[in-house]
Amino acid sequence: MRSLPSVSLAVLLGMGSLGALSPTVAPAQIGIGISVGIAPPMLPVYYQPPIPGYGFIWTPGYWGWNNAYRDYYWVPGLWVRPPRIGFLWTPGYWGWENGAYLFNVGYWGTSVGFYGGVNYGYGYGGYGYGGGQWRGGRLYYNSAANNLSGFQSANVYRQAVATGPGGRVSFNGGTGGVHATPTAAETAVAHQSHLGATAVQQSHVRAASATPALRFSANHGTPAVAAASHASHATAQRAEPSHATAQARTTHATAASRERQASREQSSERATGSMVRSSREESRPSAAGEGGPPRRPEQAQGGAPQRAERGPSGGGGGQREESGKREGGPH
Repeated sequence: MRSLPSVSLAVLLGMGSLGALSPTVAPAQIGIGISVGIAPPMLPVYYQPPIPGYGFIWTPGYWGWNNAYRDYYWVPGLWVRPPRIGFLWTPGYWGWENGAYLFNVGYWGTSVGFYGGVNYGYGYGGYGYGGGQWRGGRLYYNSAANNLSGFQSANVYRQAVATGPGGRVSFNGGTGGVHATPTAAETAVAHQSHLGATAVQQSHVRAASATPALRFSANHGTPAVAAASHASHATAQRAEPSHATAQARTTHATAASRERQASREQSSERATGSMVRSSREESRPSAAGEGGPPRRPEQAQGGAPQRAERGPSGGGGGQREESGKREGGPH
């Protein structure tokens, strides 16, 4: 496999420097990497969420590596606004090189370069990008490659997208990897100046790296959130692991709230009954005789006089019921 500009994501994340990446990628950077002896997992099957609006470009999900906990984690696919008009995204990819798996970072440019022949889907079939194109400063979307549900625009066309032979394999070269080499055009793109991942993309990667549920050891190759319309939705599972869990927690909270309210109502009824009995005792003749003075409540119970006031009915106490909400792209 021909060596292209590469940098190990493991190194960047382990050093905590991903957010400090320069937005400009030099044409011929030398790859920096560490040895990752385990091949990246297969790409999960997932559905692309609907496009959030005009001006967004789909960036596919991929497996990242965190050197701190020594595990792969899934970076959910995401709709992203390009940094400039006319720019398209070249996805990053894993490549077997010199006895190690190195991650070649993605970048923005006027043309799509080589991404290892990996079939990421939704326009990224292994070569080029068939999900959309720029025409005179306007972005046009291919309805055959994107989920344009609810999207109303004249900038839509339909064209079949060719896919490579890689299937769901997520890396290039080595044993079991995609055996693809860059074309002359892709090699030329690799030597052009590019822009690196946007701030939104970098933040998205950091959040994914910090989400335990996205680790391969936790999801076994089937992440609960594999794609999202917005970056914040992709890691919402950190608070609510799944839609079913969110519903269960909401149901539990509602039931607990009802139990507390019923308990307060029962307490109110017991207090009211106690006050009624106390009132009856006040009007009952004393044990000394029918003509004797009635006993005062404090004499009968050894405490201060009780006030026959009725507590607030209902026992609601302004209790609120809250339900969790999580959005995320299905997969």
